[in-house]
Amino acid sequence: FLRTFLGSSPAWKADNLRKFKFVIGHDIKRSASRVPRHAEQDYDQQHKCLRYVSTDIDHIPNEVKEVLRRATAFYLDHQSRIRSLTEFGIQIIRQLKFCTVSECSDMESIVDGGSIIDEIALPNLSHLSLHYLWNLNKIWKGEITAESFKALKVLSVHTCPRLGFVL
Repeated sequence: FLRTFLGSSPAWKADNLRKFKFVIGHDIKRSASRVPRHAEQDYDQQHKCLRYVSTDIDHIPNEVKEVLRRATAFYLDHQSRIRSLTEFGIQIIRQLKFCTVSECSDMESIVDGGSIIDEIALPNLSHLSLHYLWNLNKIWKGEITAESFKALKVLSVHTCPRLGFVL
């Protein structure tokens, strides 16, 4: 369905959509979510949203990257194979202002500086919410530029037992 919409929607092709909320993958019922209700509500108030949930594939589909490139809010939920947001592409996630990452069992860092050179990581991100990331040990791994995370105002960390240092 998403591929068809992206390929045939005149509003999408012309980049005229001012509001969208896509859910890609098998959405886990919010009643079963361990993310606090206020965090879910904060995400729901955003206008250009992508929620990428519980898929069991080895690669990130191009359609996901295409939507993510235009999204300002991203909710990564129950993705077991993603180790860092950098896997989506640093230029693709550059415009994000709001990001929630929840129950991604292999997530080790939010940004892997070793995979980006002289790139600014998440310069527009103002809200980062992290929940139940059992293997998260760093917000960023390796070197990142001083301009990275420059807009960050809210950092919320819940049940990330291996995270030793926040900044």
